[in-house]
Amino acid sequence: MFCKHHLGGQFDSTIKLLLEVQEITSEVQNSRNLAERVSLIVDELFQSFSAILNLFTDFKSLACDNSMQLKSIISNHERLNHCMKHKVNELENEKLLLHNQSVDLHSQIQELSQKVQDSDKALSELS
Repeated sequence: MFCKHHLGGQFDSTIKLLLEVQEITSEVQNSRNLAERVSLIVDELFQSFSAILNLFTDFKSLACDNSMQLKSIISNHERLNHCMKHKVNELENEKLLLHNQSVDLHSQIQELSQKVQDSDKALSELS
């Protein structure tokens, strides 16, 4: 009887031990699965980060290009504005000169008209 009881106790211990080993094996497998999923997520995060970094680099390059184009446009606008101001000044000076010439010519016309009238009057008086 001692032997049978002793064998039964060993059998129970072996079963408990096997169940614990099976549980530990299951936990290890679950841990491996979890680690694999975490690894995949980390890989996806790194790929996403890399893509975002590439987009940021492209955006930075585009912003730099746009800034250079804007500076060029501003510079061209300033030169054009300067040239137009210079041309407006030239035209204003020419306008003033033409106005003065017009006033002088108008005065000369009036003087000549007066001389013609005076000459007509003198000629009429002589006749």
